[in-house]
Amino acid sequence: MKKLAPLALALALFACGDDGGQQVETDTVVPQDTTPPDDTTPSDTAVVDTALPPVDTTPAGSNHLGYAPGLTSADGQPCATYCTWNLVAGEERELAVRYLDAAGQPKADAQIRWSSDAPDTLARLSALSTYTGVDGVAKVQLRSFDAGGTATVTAKVGSDPDAGEVSFVVVYTIPATPVLLVSHEYVGAAGVASFSLRLFRAEGGASSCGSVHPDAGGQQPQPDLVTGPYGFAQQAQLFELPGLEADGEQVWTLQFVGPADGATVRAVGCADAVHVKAGETAAKLIYVLDLPPRFRGDYRVETRADLVSGTSGTLGSVVGAITQLFTEPGALMLKWSCTNASGTLGTVCGYLVDGGGHPTVIGGIVVDAANAGLQALTAAALGDNVQVSGQTISEVLKDLRFLSDLTLDAEPSVPSGGFDGAMFPAGAAAEVWTHVRFHWKFSPECKNTGDLQNCGWKNIPLEEIYGFRPSAPLAAGVDYGLALHIAEHEVSGMTYGPLVNALLERELLPLIFGDGSNGLPAIDSWDDLVATVFGDQYCLYYDDCCDYFTYRIEDQVPGWVALFLPAACEAAIPAAANLIRNQLASFDGSMHVGTPDNQGCTSHDGDSDRWTDAWGSPSVPCLWDLWFPYASSTFSPDSDWRAVIQ
Repeated sequence: MKKLAPLALALALFACGDDGGQQVETDTVVPQDTTPPDDTTPSDTAVVDTALPPVDTTPAGSNHLGYAPGLTSADGQPCATYCTWNLVAGEERELAVRYLDAAGQPKADAQIRWSSDAPDTLARLSALSTYTGVDGVAKVQLRSFDAGGTATVTAKVGSDPDAGEVSFVVVYTIPATPVLLVSHEYVGAAGVASFSLRLFRAEGGASSCGSVHPDAGGQQPQPDLVTGPYGFAQQAQLFELPGLEADGEQVWTLQFVGPADGATVRAVGCADAVHVKAGETAAKLIYVLDLPPRFRGDYRVETRADLVSGTSGTLGSVVGAITQLFTEPGALMLKWSCTNASGTLGTVCGYLVDGGGHPTVIGGIVVDAANAGLQALTAAALGDNVQVSGQTISEVLKDLRFLSDLTLDAEPSVPSGGFDGAMFPAGAAAEVWTHVRFHWKFSPECKNTGDLQNCGWKNIPLEEIYGFRPSAPLAAGVDYGLALHIAEHEVSGMTYGPLVNALLERELLPLIFGDGSNGLPAIDSWDDLVATVFGDQYCLYYDDCCDYFTYRIEDQVPGWVALFLPAACEAAIPAAANLIRNQLASFDGSMHVGTPDNQGCTSHDGDSDRWTDAWGSPSVPCLWDLWFPYASSTFSPDSDWRAVIQ
């Protein structure tokens, strides 16, 4: 029996010989006492498997071999009675069949034999036999080469010919040679994931990377061709270009932009003067970079400033005294009226105040009358339930809002030593301060509302205070973290004292003591306030404030004092009013402002269109280094700001 082994080996070697270029497995008769080696390892060389298949105890003809589930033919239909694929030469495809018994259950460990009619130069199977798994599925790889043609691969069960056979028809085509290959490499950080390729004819300078750049402005050329979208590392292959065959050679500007499906271009890469010839393949690699945010525009800035807290020295004394004027004005008015008084007023003041400016007994009567007059005026204007005091005035001055227009006419592009970013070109950044706002919580619109913070805001144009709108050119830049830095600068003419005086005298006095809406004259000057505090709310109308004041207290003071009171009162009114104005006007140093060192204002692009929508936010405002000079000192109010694009 063992003498048959050489014969079996010879037959096996003969089966591996030249078969005319086809892969066909030949059945080999093996004696019962000889077991050939089982070599089913896939390789590029077809291997004849001579192993004995498992004994199939199922009655012949009751099993079925079919296509594995999930396979789809070239026409889009599931592979059932046929399976045809159209592939490009060089592609590899997995073939799969499923072997079931009569009950429709998968049969495992069954040998499936594969054969192909394709020559080796077209396609080869990775193995000529494979075994089914527990799911009844057996697979094999069909590898193709750089040739066109049709390969038919047939599968059958080695031990069960009645189970039928399955055929795959694979048609290979040789791809056309592209005339242009364009690759891109995205080196940005904005997370752009898809790109379009735009192609522009460039003969005669018709286009360039500069002219087609998204930020070039003006009338931009339209692309002659757009392809895509392309993902990461995906190459654009163009097999024809408009008019190339007729022209023979063309010049193109190539531009990748991303995202492909976005309304706003956020990344771009470009190549100029790419020559493409008919019948040849031109190749280009383009690096794609993130486009920088855009900052150019007009912004509305709101600056919050506390003009009371932190005042000290002379400024603190004056501000404290004036705010106290709205609580108990009598003593202050008497003191201010008698400061450096002369003539009749000086004579009377000699009996009303002592050497330190404090009220005497007779002066106390005048003080009490003035305080009572203030309370009467407040009650008449705002009602008995409203209590206005120096604290009220302080609250107003602690939360002032300044409005200004910030103009950035260009993008930052100028390097500056020591600054990690780019500066705006000279003359491209400027500001104009337009309004000051204050919050009046006793405004009628704030009654019966739960939103006290957003009602009662009064806007005053700054030209009504200063006679012009303060403005200044800016040295400004944007750092690599996209934060705005503004160098400290002087806003000429925007002064502390005149501002506070105007707010108190022209705005708050009418709101507190009467704006004329009741038919009586408005109390809108320090003169009016002093006069009505000495008199009453009607005395401005009748022009008898000092006479009425004398009438109020003549029974409480010596007769000779009462005799001189009207004249003294008439002199006291402008004296006190002018002293208040002059004290505030002396603080006439212009405001200085800028962002703190190394603390720029963060930019925000809420809609991701690359345009900066805001600087700072309501929850995280930006900081100012803001201060006013006075005498030999400075006052730096607590302040912050934010800006919104207009």
